[in-house]
Amino acid sequence: MAPPSMLKRMQTATVLTAGVKVPFRKRLRVFTEDRRVEGIIIVIVLLYFLVICLDFAVPEVYLGTQGSFTDNYQNFIITWTRTFWVVDLVFLSIFIVEICLRLYAWGLTYLKDILNFVDMLIVGISFVMLFVTMDFTMFTCLDFARPECSGEGTGIESTRGILRVFRIVRIFRIVIILNKIKRSRENAEILRKKAKYRRQGSPVERVVEILQRLRRKAEKASDRDNIAFIVDAIVSDQLYTVNVSAADASEMTTEMNAFLLEGGALQKQKTRTRAIGGIAPKGLGKGIANKSPKGRPRVVINAPDDKPAPASYKDDVQPAGSPASMRSNGKDESPGNARVGMRSGKPERYTEETAWVEKMMKSSEVGKVLQGADSWDFSIFDIERASNQHPILVMVLHFVQHFDLESSLPIPYSNLVRLLLRIEAGYKQVPFHNHVHGADVTQGTAYFLMQEVVSRHVSPLDIYCMILGAALHDFEHPGYNNAFLVASRDEKAILYNDVSVLENFHISSSWRMMLEDSLNPFAGFSDEQYVEARQTMVYAILGTDMKFHFDHLTKFKTRVSSGVYQNDDPDRKDVRLLLAMCMHSADVSNPAKRWELTSEWAARVMEEFFRQGEREEELNLPVSPFMDRQKTDIAQCQAGFISILIKPFFDEWTQFLGESNRHIFVNVESNIKTWTEQGEAALGAARVAALKQGGKAAKAAPAAS
Repeated sequence: MAPPSMLKRMQTATVLTAGVKVPFRKRLRVFTEDRRVEGIIIVIVLLYFLVICLDFAVPEVYLGTQGSFTDNYQNFIITWTRTFWVVDLVFLSIFIVEICLRLYAWGLTYLKDILNFVDMLIVGISFVMLFVTMDFTMFTCLDFARPECSGEGTGIESTRGILRVFRIVRIFRIVIILNKIKRSRENAEILRKKAKYRRQGSPVERVVEILQRLRRKAEKASDRDNIAFIVDAIVSDQLYTVNVSAADASEMTTEMNAFLLEGGALQKQKTRTRAIGGIAPKGLGKGIANKSPKGRPRVVINAPDDKPAPASYKDDVQPAGSPASMRSNGKDESPGNARVGMRSGKPERYTEETAWVEKMMKSSEVGKVLQGADSWDFSIFDIERASNQHPILVMVLHFVQHFDLESSLPIPYSNLVRLLLRIEAGYKQVPFHNHVHGADVTQGTAYFLMQEVVSRHVSPLDIYCMILGAALHDFEHPGYNNAFLVASRDEKAILYNDVSVLENFHISSSWRMMLEDSLNPFAGFSDEQYVEARQTMVYAILGTDMKFHFDHLTKFKTRVSSGVYQNDDPDRKDVRLLLAMCMHSADVSNPAKRWELTSEWAARVMEEFFRQGEREEELNLPVSPFMDRQKTDIAQCQAGFISILIKPFFDEWTQFLGESNRHIFVNVESNIKTWTEQGEAALGAARVAALKQGGKAAKAAPAAS
């Protein structure tokens, strides 16, 4: 590898800042790297190459004797020799000036390239020999009639010997010239790319240029190979593509490989900005997630055992025309559907229309379950029962209060409540991607936002965006995956051009609701806050697409290793990546929960898989891997998925979160062991039989404890 000084020199800026005093040597480096200079050098070298070739075609003067040639040809040789000597002197002088300039600009580093050193040596020797042979070539032996040129005499023979050596040196010079042409063309190409970099602002071309130069300067073959590998990884756009390690080979069956490729998790081989939440009152941004609304330390309480569902909170307090029937028809019965700007409206608490929500939130049943909401082992099914099928509503409102977001953000409470009810109503009655899953991801996302390594980098606006984004991240999910929508030519796939179809759909369809005045959760927010909120939510929800699973993980590992999250004020793009990791981790966290929760979610997702497989059969489409109800080994599917995707992900993620969260990774390993050792029997015979039979029995049958 080239020494650091070389790297520093190669990183010299090619554009000199106006008004700044720049050292002459630096200006000289910029001059020698100019495209026009390189182009002129190429032309000069090509001309010199042609001159050398012509000189080889003309007999040397010392070979000629009187009578050997006609008088006219002898005169031609004399003229050519004189002309060539002058031309040679001019070219060599130019090359010497060029070498001297480069030596001064780059120092002795320029000579570390062996070809540069040999080139300088040959040019120097040629220049000296030109003057050594000047008298003989230009004056003494140009007249064949003179007796001194007859070949007699030691001095003449000695000079002729020098000329023979000179001729051999010229052969070497041709090789060097050819190399110079190649180098000049390479430099011209690099400079062309550099100019393109300046126009387009793409750092990758500058990176490749530096690496290519380092590769040429590298002395060891292994270093050159390593640099070539780096360049290839960059230019092939495979920098963040992950190959499954050999350690996972036992789980990577043909079916699992096809499943991951279809889902996009695997691929076939081939301005710094502060969080806008800072606009909120001073002191309410960093570290807010570590305190309760009263500023007291958080208390982690394990989730209680399952309790029977209470009576509805709406029956005795909810007025006529309230959203009682939303879940069945998915329509908004509330007034005020006019579309207005995002800044309209004022922060408000519960209205008469939503008074029942306040009563529910203050009930003892809900309150008791919520005591464990900041625990990783929290059961979202408990809150589903306690809230009478309103888990999303309860979880979002709970965490808005838990993080004390109202003290720093103008949250329109009634709008938020109405929006959450619409979101819950919009989730379809599918086995897995339903409103319970949305609430579960909301709780998981909030849990990660509470961790100190995350909370120190996020603002109140970030927390609000992530909680709301998690709640709607699978809004109106049809129960089929992206691959199915593309294969069946669904209108959503057509609309979003087969790119993150569902994720784009969830964002777009839910955001349309927010444009309604009565459902606007950002009423009263500034334009800057709204723009930042939308950008953050879009980035995080798109990040739940499994095709970004390894991409985001690899980028995150790179940023962590570079120490960006050890800073108090990382770049906004790094904060967004961290937030996306929180949501995606929560989205795929079912295999990282205790077995009772993991097994329940596993049964639900397999039932949804099987329903898609049946739909594929109806449409005469190939049945996707692990979606054949009769042929799929549930345990093999789960163990493979967890081992290949979830285990390495949570290994890295929990290491970042800290030792206090390593129990999450322990859960992953324990669940893999359970699936591997017990197989499908781990779910319980009744649940497995229901899954194999299909229908409502699959959801009704209990999982094994």
